[in-house]
Formats: sequence, C-alpha cells, structure tokens
Amino acid sequence: MISTERSDKVSNALLDGKIAVIVNGSPFILILPSVFIDFLESPEDVNLNYIFSNFLRIIRLLASFFAIFLPGLYVAITNFHQELLPSELLFAIASSREAIPFPVIFEILLMEVSFELIREAGIRIASSFSTTVGIIGALILR
Repeated sequence: MISTERSDKVSNALLDGKIAVIVNGSPFILILPSVFIDFLESPEDVNLNYIFSNFLRIIRLLASFFAIFLPGLYVAITNFHQELLPSELLFAIASSREAIPFPVIFEILLMEVSFELIREAGIRIASSFSTTVGIIGALILR
C-alpha cells in the first residue's frame, strides 16, 4: 500500500486501475495494490519529459540499491574478506578502527539510526531551518 495526501497521485493511481481507500477524518488515502516500481515514482514525473523522467527513476533505483546493499557489503568486506581491499586502504581502516570500542555492525546500525533521526528532524522542523539541521547533522556524523 502507498499512503499519500496528494490528490493528483490518487487520481493518477485511479486512472491506472488501482484502488483508493478514503477514510473519513483522515487526510491520508491508501492506494493499493502497489508494486516495487510505484515506490520509486514521483508525482512530478508526469510533468517532465519521459526521457528525463525515466532517467530520474533509474537514479532512484540505483540509489535504493546502494542504500540497501552498501552497509552490508562494508560489514562483509571489513570483517570477513579483508583480502579484497588494497593494502593501503586496509591499513587506513585498521588504524581508524583502533580507537573505536564497538564492533562494525554496531557502528552501521548506529549510523543508520542517526541518519533516520536527522531525516525526521529535517521533515518536522520549519523549512527554513531544516536545511541547516541536515548540514549540521552531516558534519556531526563525519
């Protein structure tokens, strides 16, 4: 299911043959059934040239792929397959990890939670201040 407040997204979904569930008193509308590609589309894609729109969808697909697999790949390589890394990079990672008392998996989970907290803070705060929160959060995580 997709939950949305946008009427244009709901009308496009209805034109595509999907079902919209509207509940009295709720600003959200549920669109169902949904497939994976529905989560990668933006309502603004309708107003763009189809070549540019498809390019943006490919970028979103690659970004979601990297967001899903890169943390696990990092943990797998640094813990179990160190021979895949060049020697200089391996020494740099080992020297930076000396002062850190946590295992790699805990670091990754802490990083993911921190990213989600910064993203939620950026959504909930006023728009003029949300950009500043994102930049400050990125600097702190660095």
